[in-house]
Amino acid sequence: PVSSDGNGVRLVHCFIDFDLETGEITTTPYSVFEQPQGWENNAGSAMHCHLIALPSGKILAVYNVNNSESGLISDDRRSIYQQESTDGGATFSGRREIIPLRNGTDRVVTGSGGDFVRIHAGDYVGRIAFPMYEGVGSGISVAFSDDDGTTWAESERFTTPGYNGAEPSLAVLSDGTLYM
Repeated sequence: PVSSDGNGVRLVHCFIDFDLETGEITTTPYSVFEQPQGWENNAGSAMHCHLIALPSGKILAVYNVNNSESGLISDDRRSIYQQESTDGGATFSGRREIIPLRNGTDRVVTGSGGDFVRIHAGDYVGRIAFPMYEGVGSGISVAFSDDDGTTWAESERFTTPGYNGAEPSLAVLSDGTLYM
């Protein structure tokens, strides 16, 4: 579960136990990571977390964080960060910025679809991707990695005249074609 706009990103592991004799279900959640630290006190906000479990066993979490000095949404200065786990999600690395702000923009934001796509056919087998945008009406693009999130590149940014292009989602067809 991930908190909503203007809050923090919280990844929660939840163990579920079902008692066959009584039919009772118990859950034991625990927080794996929370970013940014101190968000409850308005020390920044994060949103739009994307998760993917890779064949290598690595789990990636990508989300955007407001880097403004005030942390207020009205002072939006968002860029995109990544954390990863190599132990099945028990722990995650510290965050690292993977998509910084560009000149002339006040934010670069992950799409709101919530998940990565992984291409399983065609010329880009193994590529992972997530959608992003640069503020309402500023353009949409795709961030992609061919090395399981070690490095990232971006597609050309484009606009959708007559539409604001905010919060895009991705879908990949069985032949590897990517739709946004």
